[in-house]
Amino acid sequence: MNWTDNADQSLRAVLENMVAEGLFAQSLGMQVTPAQVVSASHAMLLDLIRVSLPLAHVMDQSDLVLHAQGPALREGALRLGAFNWVVTTAEKALRRLSSNLFDLAQRDAKRLSRGLDLRLTGMAPGSLYIGVKVESVVSALFTVADEPLIGSVREAVHSLPRASSLIGEDRISTAALRDVVPDPAQRDSLLETLLSLTPTGRQDIETVNVGAPGEKSAALSKRARLVLRDYLRRPDLLQRKTGAFVGEVREIDLDAGRFHLRGVQGVGAIRCVATIDHTRAKLMLGETVRIRGDYECDRNGKPRLMLATEIEVIPAPRQAPLLDD
Repeated sequence: MNWTDNADQSLRAVLENMVAEGLFAQSLGMQVTPAQVVSASHAMLLDLIRVSLPLAHVMDQSDLVLHAQGPALREGALRLGAFNWVVTTAEKALRRLSSNLFDLAQRDAKRLSRGLDLRLTGMAPGSLYIGVKVESVVSALFTVADEPLIGSVREAVHSLPRASSLIGEDRISTAALRDVVPDPAQRDSLLETLLSLTPTGRQDIETVNVGAPGEKSAALSKRARLVLRDYLRRPDLLQRKTGAFVGEVREIDLDAGRFHLRGVQGVGAIRCVATIDHTRAKLMLGETVRIRGDYECDRNGKPRLMLATEIEVIPAPRQAPLLDD
């Protein structure tokens, strides 16, 4: 039974109880007016109509539900800046997550993430609830081969509550996270997404609860932001190995210190963690690069997440000049 069914049953129970009370009063010979019958259940009816039914719709129709709380989101008087922060942050976070997943699949990440159809399924009171749905492919930007990637994005979004529930007061258990997200590269991308969803304190938002279908919601606080930021500076690798790989770099996130090494022979793409300045980034973009460092494999034994210690740009071979006849 879903949230809407529960809300409908509650509404029906209240209405049936009102009718039963009126009939019972009549059977006792009491003269009661319709207003008297309604008054006993009026407050409960209003709560169901104003809160429970809208919330049920959001919970049932969304791939991600955010429940933001704080002084700026007082019921009936939401601060516009805080509301905009929640909605804009949700869209940016999901597009960035999808871009990472598309890039790890060695597809055109910018094109596909722009074409991702994100819908606001609704809002509900109680500070602020918003729901976001990842729609099926309707954009011409997606080819038939790209369509299965939408399912992987939706699956990653659904795992956000479980991942956020594993953020402790001062640490994150990588081993526990692996049970939720076995792929190290996707795991790192999810934590980056959660970091962007945590309140900064600048908008008077204290917590953001993250929920998804069939998942128990988990709270992200300003404390969680500190824990996530510290962890992402140097992620913990499980079954650490050391090696070097050669591939192409097409995009670098300087703020996050992340890039993907694409076209690695026998591997595909590897998500790399490194501190890179603008000058070095310009030299790397669009070039063949050799990366050395410690890395973690997925369950199939493929390297997926690397802490880069050495970065070497491999010069493109020069074409020999043509000889005159």
